[in-house]
Amino acid sequence: MKKRISFTFLSICACLALIMLISAGTVRAEYPERPIAMMVTYAAGGSMDMSTRAISAAAEKILGKPIIVENKPGGGGTVALALLANAKPDGYTLCGATDSGIIRVPQLQKVTYKPLKDFTPLIAYAQPLNAIAVKKDAPWKSMKELIEYAKKSPNKIKYSSVGWVPVCTMPWYS
Repeated sequence: MKKRISFTFLSICACLALIMLISAGTVRAEYPERPIAMMVTYAAGGSMDMSTRAISAAAEKILGKPIIVENKPGGGGTVALALLANAKPDGYTLCGATDSGIIRVPQLQKVTYKPLKDFTPLIAYAQPLNAIAVKKDAPWKSMKELIEYAKKSPNKIKYSSVGWVPVCTMPWYS
């Protein structure tokens, strides 16, 4: 009886292994089989676009398939991210994005996706260096002086940025 159970168990294991080996070649294909779409959340020519195109070109050489970069600007990155959230999760639609569409914009308005649940970050490949600069003849010579002025003179400072929330909501401003 013991020999029969062992033989039956081994036969079942061998059959399962054979089925797995045979089906592995037909079920599992080599990735990627076709071109990959890489969306960019900003317009062509900017730093996000250029860095995404550079990393896509390098990845093409490794993967052996084209990566087609498509700019989908708008809404601080939310246009491309909404498209990504609705894409088939098969690894053929990727998106180069910044934190604006994932963190900043959803704090200020409703978006059609769940920022922290709908996406899987794969790689951090570019980080812009940010700075606060003033004209050479400005009255402030340090960040501390600028902050003091901003506290004493509400709504007097004008600024520009690539996506910060309004200055009146900055913690140091109030």
